[in-house]
Amino acid sequence: MRKKLLALLMVTLIFAACGGTAPMPTATVTSILPADKYVLIERWIEIYQGGFAFIDFPTYVFDPDTGELIPDIVPRGKWFPLDDLTELKVVYGRGTSRTGSAGSGINSRVFAVTELPFTEPAKEDTDVVVTVEGIDAQGVAYLKRGNQRIVLQPGQGWTREGKSTVEWGGDKLEIFSRERISNYGIQEKSKIQLIR
Repeated sequence: MRKKLLALLMVTLIFAACGGTAPMPTATVTSILPADKYVLIERWIEIYQGGFAFIDFPTYVFDPDTGELIPDIVPRGKWFPLDDLTELKVVYGRGTSRTGSAGSGINSRVFAVTELPFTEPAKEDTDVVVTVEGIDAQGVAYLKRGNQRIVLQPGQGWTREGKSTVEWGGDKLEIFSRERISNYGIQEKSKIQLIR
């Protein structure tokens, strides 16, 4: 047994010395988070140059200080895509804002994730989608952005300044943007305001 452990340690050290990277662990949320908790992940893209347009309707606001997830400009009544929060594992917020020569306005949407992996729907503000592959018991988020793997601890964010070509109204446009993906960590389901 001792020889096997030593051999395994040697292989691991050789692998690390050669610059290899171990595969990213993928954790699932299944039954590891308490039933009254969820993890909030948000992707926000600010387009500040290229493709002038007006967008509107932020549908939610998350207050990281209080943990409240509340509707913004939405009609009265139900706004969150789940009536029963029992199976809720992750809330995924997806927003875009336009400033400067790119136009003006804010647009956002919130997704109630009950199963992983979850891939956001394609949107015209980027040519790369994000997949939430897993969440562990501490709220660490395992994400995939296109082919890039990202691991975010609770309270941690990932940012990127970029340029991409997108299709808007049948035309291809070059846009400049700032993208951030934030893991707000484990939150209480009781602080989601289901009714405005």
